[in-house]
Amino acid sequence: VVFDVAEDHSGLLVIGVAAAAAAASATRGGWAAAAAAALAVAFGWAALSKVLGMRRWRRTLDGHRLPSGLAAPAAWAIPMVEALVTLLVVLGREQAAASAALVALAIFSGALVRVSLRDGLRVPCGCFGRSVVDVRVALVRNAALAGLALAVGLTASPDPTWVLPSGGDVLPAVLAAAALVVAAATAWRASVWFTRGRA
Repeated sequence: VVFDVAEDHSGLLVIGVAAAAAAASATRGGWAAAAAAALAVAFGWAALSKVLGMRRWRRTLDGHRLPSGLAAPAAWAIPMVEALVTLLVVLGREQAAASAALVALAIFSGALVRVSLRDGLRVPCGCFGRSVVDVRVALVRNAALAGLALAVGLTASPDPTWVLPSGGDVLPAVLAAAALVVAAATAWRASVWFTRGRA
């Protein structure tokens, strides 16, 4: 059976953008930085597509038939984990980003296989703005991303030690943390209102 890779055009577009980011980053920080930049672009795009299309993402998640108490938290936990990978790269913690990406990809791939065994090759997948994808295409894409994450983990410099803010750095750190909390809460409420308005 032949399957059409072009059907996952959004995933291919992400790979193209990630490759462009990698090429640009390679001229400045070497291939380790390039791989980290590509990983950040791919996971950031995946997270953003879910948050901006929350209604579609929730319908896609319903196709996985998760336990009732797990579906609602998963709708936000999954894009938050994807965004965390991007945030860790931005903070210069490529090793942690690579580890988080590998764990996430393993869980996501397992979930896709689980659904395919029940429903066949066409499975619900909310990455990069899609709702359904051929499971073989999705697994190849995830394997490519896992290879990228592995390259980051093997080539990146050790992450710096966490240091708690002190002195004059405490207030800016608290304000930044508060701003992140407010932004997350605002995004969540906006998605709830948008979903109700479209229902």
